[in-house]
Amino acid sequence: MIRLELPSGWSFEDLHAPSHRRLSGILSGADGRRITATLERCVAGRLASTYPVGAHDVEVRLDAAADQLTEPLAVLGGAILRADPRCHRVVYAAPTDDRPRMAAAEAGGFRYVLDVDLPDTELSLLVLEPPSVTGQAAEVEQMPTSVQSRPLT
Repeated sequence: MIRLELPSGWSFEDLHAPSHRRLSGILSGADGRRITATLERCVAGRLASTYPVGAHDVEVRLDAAADQLTEPLAVLGGAILRADPRCHRVVYAAPTDDRPRMAAAEAGGFRYVLDVDLPDTELSLLVLEPPSVTGQAAEVEQMPTSVQSRPLT
């Protein structure tokens, strides 16, 4: 996995020995909040066959209430993109019916891309992309069955 350099006031404590595919730990903020976080290469995780996954795409999973997601997602997303210039997408997957989580991710700089089905759930994928990718058509957007954008109403 990648080595994270977080902004001042933030830290990440590994819970398990990091691997090149997965990193789990506690993200701590300057305000004292502590959130369990898992970062996983999408090609090795649950999203591997849900969209045209890039080799360096990273899924971020946070064990936090919706109203506590925005800043941690923005902090981790930015740190991942700075640490791995080959990463084209940081992905956050929210349950499709969880509008507060989706809105929190969007407030953190992520944008909705599409809904995907897993064996036990349906998820809405939101992505944060580096400036070099933003504005360029992504392969998933060229798929005839993909949903381009959907407002949160």
